[in-house]
Amino acid sequence: MHVALKIEYDGKRYSGFQFQPNVHTIQQEIEQSIFKFTQHKTSILGAGRTDAGVHAKGQIISFQINSKYSLQTITNALNFHLPNDISVKYAKKVSAEFNPRRDATSREYVYKILNSLTRSPIISNFSYHSSEKLKMDLMEESITKFKGIHDFKLFSGTLEDPDASTVRQIYNATIMKTNDIIEIRIEGSSFLPRQVRRMSGAILDLGRSKLTISQFEQLIEAKKTSATAHALPAKGLCLDEVKYKNTPYWDN
Repeated sequence: MHVALKIEYDGKRYSGFQFQPNVHTIQQEIEQSIFKFTQHKTSILGAGRTDAGVHAKGQIISFQINSKYSLQTITNALNFHLPNDISVKYAKKVSAEFNPRRDATSREYVYKILNSLTRSPIISNFSYHSSEKLKMDLMEESITKFKGIHDFKLFSGTLEDPDASTVRQIYNATIMKTNDIIEIRIEGSSFLPRQVRRMSGAILDLGRSKLTISQFEQLIEAKKTSATAHALPAKGLCLDEVKYKNTPYWDN
C-alpha cells in the first residue's frame, strides 16, 4: 500500500528536511519512526526540501507500507515514535505512481515578521523581530512585482548544480499585517535555496528604506546592481501548503 502523509514540524533542531550524513534531519526522524513501527527500513519522498531551521505546516511525504495497517493506525503509531516537534496530521492512500515532489502544482511559504518595539518570547522561534517603522503601503504595492516568470539568481543561495536554471514562476505574492504580525505569502511552482527568505528580506529592506524601488526592481530583473537581497533568518519561514492538481487533496 502506498501512503501519503501530511506532516507538521518545528524545524529549529534540524538541518533541513532531506537526509544528510552526520546531521539531524526531518527525513531521518520520520524514517526511524517508520522502522520502529514496522521493523522495516523505508525511504520516504518529500514534497519540499526545507532548509535548516525552516518549519512546515503542510509538508507532504509518501512511502510504501504493509496494507494490513489502517490509516489511523499508521498515524497513531508514527506520532507515538516521533519526537514532539514532528507530527503526522493526516494519512491518505495514494497510487504507487504518486510522487509528492514531482506531482505538486505549487508550494506556498509564509514568512512571519514581528513588527513591534519589543520582542516576544512566545513567538520568537517562529518569526523575525523588526522594531522599525515600516512603509507597509510600499511593501504591499511592491511585493506583487514578484509575480510571473523571472530569473531569481540574485535571490538564490548556493546551488548543488551551478549550471542549473534559476528561472522560477511565482503565482502569488502578498503581504498582510494583523496587529504586530506581518505575514509574507509566496506561492510558486518551485523555489531556489533561500529564495523565499531573500524575497522576504528584500521586501523588508524596502519597507525600512534600506533598499530603493530601483534597486528592488533590478534584483527582480536579475540586472547588475550593488544591492543585495539579504536572507532573513530561517526561523520565520514555514512551508504552509503543497498543492496538487486535485485540490483540495487533503480532507480538513
